[in-house]
Amino acid sequence: MVRNFLYILIFAAWVLFLTSCEKVLDLELESVDQVLVIEGTVEENGQGAIVRISKTTDYYSDGTTNPVSGASVRIINGKGFSAQLDENSPGVYTSPNIKGRSGQTYSLVVEYDGKTYQASSYMGSRPEILDLQMAYLDGMGIIDSGYSIATYLHDPDGEENFYRIRYLKNGKVVTGAYSIVTFSDKLFNGKDIGLDSGYLVFQKNDTVMVELMAIDEAVYKYFSTLDNILEGIAPQSAAPANPVSNISGGALGYFSAYAVDRKQIIIR
Repeated sequence: MVRNFLYILIFAAWVLFLTSCEKVLDLELESVDQVLVIEGTVEENGQGAIVRISKTTDYYSDGTTNPVSGASVRIINGKGFSAQLDENSPGVYTSPNIKGRSGQTYSLVVEYDGKTYQASSYMGSRPEILDLQMAYLDGMGIIDSGYSIATYLHDPDGEENFYRIRYLKNGKVVTGAYSIVTFSDKLFNGKDIGLDSGYLVFQKNDTVMVELMAIDEAVYKYFSTLDNILEGIAPQSAAPANPVSNISGGALGYFSAYAVDRKQIIIR
């Protein structure tokens, strides 16, 4: 009995000793330099051009956006016509005077804080959605049960094509996990093919708008690497990877001139 009491006293003293040795460590996390992020698009026969400019935020950021005002933004078409974009809201620059045309290369020039950022993108032929079909998938693990959508098209023969599919559910663009869907025609050149939505599923009574975009290779690489990063399958490195941008000057983001076809389906 006395021996057990001595063991308890020794153990209590040891715990008190370890507790007194604890020291609060303050981790000094340095703020990273902010980098310009440019996201620009020109759509075939669309409503003009739109360019969004912001800056990255560091570790201590509360997650809010950081729009950039006061930049000079121009877009030049393949015939040399240049249009200056107006800043309609903080960090959002637009011009209704640019109507995208297939077969032309469009260039973006952004001047801000004494630096110039440039990009170019080729607008290919307009794709055509032949049909939309849906199939029910049972969920597994973190994958939800629901309806996958296959987008059928005819891929032109004898040329290399790249596609991006964007989905709008009940009028809102779908974002988040599995929302970035890109394809290269390397394995189906010149064939009729159904491109499915993968793990992205929809539910009964959803109204889904499918946008099939013909993009160039540089934009395809951007969204493909972005998808890999979001899904956690990008190569591991000491620092987080960034998508492969087609913008020169050290900015992140992309500039895309694209042709698009749209078709809607209601899940029944």
